[in-house]
Amino acid sequence: MGPVTRRRAWCVVRFDLKANGDSKFRSENSSDPGRGQSTIGIQSVYSERETQTVPYSPTCVVPAGHSPEELTIAHLCWEKGLPATQLEISIVQRMRQKRKIEKLLPPSTDEYSFQARASLMKEQEFREWADRERRIKELHDRRLELVRLAIKKRRELFRNMEEDVLERTRMRLSQKEAVQAIKTDAKRIKALRRMWQQRVALDSLINPQRWKAVSHSTKRASDMFAPRSMKGYIPGDPYASLQIDAPALQFIKRADTRTMLPGVDAALEATATRLRQEAALEQAERDRGNTQGLEAATAIFQLTGSQSHTVGDAGVPLKKYHIRNIRERPETPRVEEVLPEDEAVQVAAILLQRMLRGQTYQQRMFAGKQMRLDLINFLRASEQLNDAPVEDQQAQAIGETTEEAAEVLMASMQGQAIAETLDELAKELRKVEEERRIAVMVNLAERDRRMREAQESGTRQAEELLRAREDETFNRVMSLHHQTVDSYIEGILTASVEQAAKQQALVEAKLRAEQLSEVVDELEERYSNPTTIARELVTSFLLPHVQKQQLQRQLHLEQEKYSIAARYAIGESFQPLKTTFGPLFY
Repeated sequence: MGPVTRRRAWCVVRFDLKANGDSKFRSENSSDPGRGQSTIGIQSVYSERETQTVPYSPTCVVPAGHSPEELTIAHLCWEKGLPATQLEISIVQRMRQKRKIEKLLPPSTDEYSFQARASLMKEQEFREWADRERRIKELHDRRLELVRLAIKKRRELFRNMEEDVLERTRMRLSQKEAVQAIKTDAKRIKALRRMWQQRVALDSLINPQRWKAVSHSTKRASDMFAPRSMKGYIPGDPYASLQIDAPALQFIKRADTRTMLPGVDAALEATATRLRQEAALEQAERDRGNTQGLEAATAIFQLTGSQSHTVGDAGVPLKKYHIRNIRERPETPRVEEVLPEDEAVQVAAILLQRMLRGQTYQQRMFAGKQMRLDLINFLRASEQLNDAPVEDQQAQAIGETTEEAAEVLMASMQGQAIAETLDELAKELRKVEEERRIAVMVNLAERDRRMREAQESGTRQAEELLRAREDETFNRVMSLHHQTVDSYIEGILTASVEQAAKQQALVEAKLRAEQLSEVVDELEERYSNPTTIARELVTSFLLPHVQKQQLQRQLHLEQEKYSIAARYAIGESFQPLKTTFGPLFY
């Protein structure tokens, strides 16, 4: 909102040119009636170009007897009240209403008018206080709402923290349980392997051939998988299943090997006989070893049959083959000796920790109680209601029904009011958005204007610098011309003054010469007289004696003065003695 202005006439400066070269400035009012045509120069408060160098702000002229409403909000500016919100609009409306009421107040000319004015002012003051209380209440309600939101967020935060703690505890216990299960499985597998090893060792002592066959079946390098041909067993030809259709091989198969290779049968029979003998010897040695093992196991069983260390139904002794797992004895824990002073400090620290922990638990209990105070009160009220008689319960139910009906009615009314308020707020929001859009457009236009002003200001400054430089050059040239004229005039005046002074000096010298000659002649005649000369000589002889006498008299007077002062001082000093010893001084 711009200031209130009134249309004013331009100030026109006329520059009249005359034939004789003289110039004359005079100011006129452009609103005056037209005159004869003349060449004039016009200079206004605006710039000569399209863009202003300095932003033009017209002077605010308020006519007498007018008080425009715009001046009451002149203090509002961008980001300080503008763009106006609902708060600024309400303030402007209150100011407008207050001015209207002030205009309607009667003048205090008589008592009745004064009382009426006082009553109206009192009512206005009550309304202002009521409005202020309403605004304070609204502010208080907003703060309460913020507090409620903060409490709600805090409760949610604590609930999330408790859930996180529970989740972390559950995960920790689950991990601990899983680790314990893994350790238990590992121990179980280890125990089963140890038991299997012990069983294998025991069975190997009882029936070594069985476990040897088992070990042979588990090893690919044993005789079961790769038997020796020297023992009389020739494995099947792995290539027998291959079908070879070569003609040479078919011929060899059809031919009789005996007829082709004579003497082969005898060699084969001798080799087979030798292999059978070796296999029989090896089997005999194997049987003899098995028999010796069985005899040794039987003897051991007979010797240890009466002992209690048996395994299973066979009753095989295990004490001989039991390997004791010897563990190192752990170091006995010792308690360090503590001085009584240190022990007292530790006891005090433990007591302080217990007190702090108890205070913490107490604070937590109190906080939980405060958080659930409504629930506690509700439970107490419900207990009291259960203990109350049936009539009171019915009255309580009727009261609750009435309250619920009132709440439903209030909710419907509140819904209507809220709908109207939201409608108004939506309209205000659209209004504010439009104002902000217009404000952005104004800011962009202002920015463009300022950029143009800055550019024009730079151009104007350059022109002013050039003009100042030219003015300085002109002033220097004019000062040089003035100095030249001054020196010329000074030379002329100096020559004229010297000539006039010389003539005046000659005239005065002639006059003085004529006057002084008469005086000198008179003095020479006076002092060249013999009588005058004799009088001066006598005076020169007498005056020194007279001066000497005058000097002696003056010295005597000075000494007399000091003598009188000394006698007076001595007399004053002896005055107390005269008073005390008066007769002795006479």
